[in-house]
Amino acid sequence: MNSNKIPILNGLVLVGGKSSRMGQDKGLLNYHGIPQREFTYHLIEKFCETTWFSCREDQVVSLSGFNSIVDQVPNSGSFGAIFSAFRQNSNCAWLVVACDLPLLDEETIQMLIDKRNPEKIATAYNSPIDHKPEPLIAIWEPSVMAFLEKGKNQIKTGPRKILMMNDANLINSENPDALKNANYPEDFREIKSRLK
Repeated sequence: MNSNKIPILNGLVLVGGKSSRMGQDKGLLNYHGIPQREFTYHLIEKFCETTWFSCREDQVVSLSGFNSIVDQVPNSGSFGAIFSAFRQNSNCAWLVVACDLPLLDEETIQMLIDKRNPEKIATAYNSPIDHKPEPLIAIWEPSVMAFLEKGKNQIKTGPRKILMMNDANLINSENPDALKNANYPEDFREIKSRLK
């Protein structure tokens, strides 16, 4: 692929989840002196043309001052967030990052970008835990839109399944801790104590 044909990279921070396992909004947890969702937004924006929050309709007001995309496929989780981003702009690639990765760092993002293959539907890390693709720290290319359109009416189609069933560029992280999700209160406490 000619380098001037590589789609620009926009950023998408996923904050629309219900955070039921954590018991409070994971995007509002404070690991670094500001809410985690804002930390993630600022972390990825330096790598992207434009950065957006993916959110529910009821979150838009609390995100004023930031770009936001409301999920167009309600109750479809991260699939709906990625689908809605491509509905917003299907000509760019999207660096999609969940807001519950408090140990994510610039080096991990840079490596993902350096290893990006725009000829594939996405470039994603393999999970250090189950060795399956990590769809929520990934670069999704415009070519994935056809698969998203097909999957939007199939409740069992999730982004991980799309990566597993199609031609994705999967890489291993040099810093597996950067991919660690904080899903439960004990995760929050453990990671917070590590960051002191």
